[in-house]
Amino acid sequence: MKEIFENRKKIYLFSLFLFLISSIIIKLLPNDVGNTVALIIFPIYFLALVLLYLRFNRIDYNIPIILAIIYILVGYIITPNAISASKVVYSFIAGFLPLLVIKIYAKIKKIEIKEKKPIKLNDKQKKIISYSMPFIGVVLLELYYSICTFNILHLPTAFIPVLLGLLIAYAMFYIFLTIFRRTNVANIILIVLLFVIYIVNEGRIYYTSDTLQITDILFLQNATEVAGMADNTFLYCINYLLFPTILTAIFVFYLTYYINLASIKIKDFKKQLVKGLVAVGILVLLFIPNEPFNKFLVTHPYNIYNSGDPAITASNTRYYKKFGVLPGLYGKLIESRRFKPDGYNQEELVTLLNKAEKVEGTWKKPNIIVVFSESYWDLSKLKDIKFDKDVNPNYHKLQEEGKFIEMIAPAYGGMSSNVEFEIMTGGSLDFFGKGYTPYMQFFKDNVSEDDPNIIRELKANGYKTKVLNSSSATMFNCARIYSFFYGIDEQTHLYDELKLEEKGYDWKTNGTYVTDAYLTDKVEEYFDNKPADEKIFYFVITMGGHMPYYEDKYDEYDINIVESPYNDDINGVVHSYAQGIYLADKELGRLYDYINTLDEETIIVFFGDHLPHLSISNGEDALFSTGFLDEDYNLESVYKQYNTSALILSNYDIEFDDTKYLSPDLLFAYILNNMDLDLSPYYKWLYHTKDVLPSSNFVVSQDKSGKIYYTLELSGEMKEVYDLRRNMQYMLFK
Repeated sequence: MKEIFENRKKIYLFSLFLFLISSIIIKLLPNDVGNTVALIIFPIYFLALVLLYLRFNRIDYNIPIILAIIYILVGYIITPNAISASKVVYSFIAGFLPLLVIKIYAKIKKIEIKEKKPIKLNDKQKKIISYSMPFIGVVLLELYYSICTFNILHLPTAFIPVLLGLLIAYAMFYIFLTIFRRTNVANIILIVLLFVIYIVNEGRIYYTSDTLQITDILFLQNATEVAGMADNTFLYCINYLLFPTILTAIFVFYLTYYINLASIKIKDFKKQLVKGLVAVGILVLLFIPNEPFNKFLVTHPYNIYNSGDPAITASNTRYYKKFGVLPGLYGKLIESRRFKPDGYNQEELVTLLNKAEKVEGTWKKPNIIVVFSESYWDLSKLKDIKFDKDVNPNYHKLQEEGKFIEMIAPAYGGMSSNVEFEIMTGGSLDFFGKGYTPYMQFFKDNVSEDDPNIIRELKANGYKTKVLNSSSATMFNCARIYSFFYGIDEQTHLYDELKLEEKGYDWKTNGTYVTDAYLTDKVEEYFDNKPADEKIFYFVITMGGHMPYYEDKYDEYDINIVESPYNDDINGVVHSYAQGIYLADKELGRLYDYINTLDEETIIVFFGDHLPHLSISNGEDALFSTGFLDEDYNLESVYKQYNTSALILSNYDIEFDDTKYLSPDLLFAYILNNMDLDLSPYYKWLYHTKDVLPSSNFVVSQDKSGKIYYTLELSGEMKEVYDLRRNMQYMLFK
């Protein structure tokens, strides 16, 4: 035993053998038992190994770090499901504790302790260490991502995207090296910068279930509003990231020791300047739009369509797991660029539009009130949790009064503007790429009076148009888009314009935003005072149901959970969400009662934009934790993930057809065609596509009988219509 623990190499080999044997045994045990055993024995191993080492050697702070690396590697290879960030941290603390105790005791007693002598490196060793650090840093941070997001150890295996990610990292390193002329400074700046990006990515996932995108930088103009959405749950987010972030920070700190030890000062600045300029050139070539090169990357190394995993489109976290975070950020950027579709034939498309005929509208020409209800969803689908009353009573009752339509939304847990884009234009997010935000990208520089939108259709038929927005004018650049692209007559942005305390409203009711009750007041006020001969399209955007969700969000609750098999964390989040939905549903009933007092023919179009992201304290989504959604993203689960619904109500008799399924991009093509309006060819043509492909997003599609399919696996007539829609959108949305 003494021979082993007197030699560092031998103790590492002994530890490797011990960890391997233990991991193999753990793998043979049931999952729950194996997890418990791993949680107990590995901290004991760390403590015992460090104590035995200290008996025969000087103090060496590297020992617990090297043991942690061995533990992580063995766990990754043998038992990836039995190793977690918390287990690694507990084990590391157990190994580091004796060293810390000895150090503190020696300082108190003023005893000199013998520590390991500093390492001396030759020039070749310094060069190898210095220039391998960007690679080591990226590997470490990819492990951080997999631990935080999936609680397992995983490294991306897509070869060419991984190489592109490393190329970006090394280009950044050479630029920093050219500026600062010391390898240690360049490496530390690079690794710390990447670490911050990876931490922000995890925060984005915690709050939205979606990954960081390069285009998220566009949200900086709304930093205050976005922060206001999250401030009450910020401590939960910190707690979620704490263990893996501290663990990774320890390893980063450990790397800085060797980075500084192997520091090289650049003497030939001219030669280094050339390398720096080459690095800049590489980044420019990679990031500037180049259709042939970008299209090659999307259709070959980043080709998700032939990945054998049709559900990969459902989750950007899964995408980043496959390609890596840095390559994933790059891949999502190039996916967001528009390419001319294969088989594009403009003459064929023009012919289709010229032949399009409108159906005979029987709904007359009513006023239209649209309620875009934030995160509204039928909570009765979460069957394991019982409430003391129906959370959606009016929504359920009114389905018998009006037209109920099942929809497939283009978003989950956030990005409401993408749903709004589909509603307002009839364009589909399918053909832009996941992570694309038309309001902030497509409309950023594009100015075209010919791009389709329903506002133009309505105004051409004598309607006045108004938006009442609970959010700010700058969120998603909506004020600019409403004015310059859609041509909406009036818009009000309540986040900016209302001082609720002065008007007797309580901010705490809905946190940052106005209540749904206040919005109903404003709608009623407008209709009570509008001219009798005015036809109005009134678009209301609520925020009452917006995240975050936590038990103390409301001072009082109208509904309560009476039965649940889940813990207080899940119940508190669901309870909070349910109260918001209950209040929104209450206003739906009130608004319906109000239009029935009007003499003018009026319809309400009420819908939820997407399902909520019910983030609990450990970062998991309650809809996955409860088993309502499946982390394997099977077909049924991805359908439920994107399945919202719409309700069309009227205060006069309407004879509805048998349409049951539509996605948001077809909802108003359906409504406008059934009204007594003159429409442009695009909306006439779009209406008829519902007979073949009524509901679809980039993950899942549904035919008119209700059968569901992975969108990547569409075939026959459905695939033909899907491709036609892609080509039509490329032609019309310039």
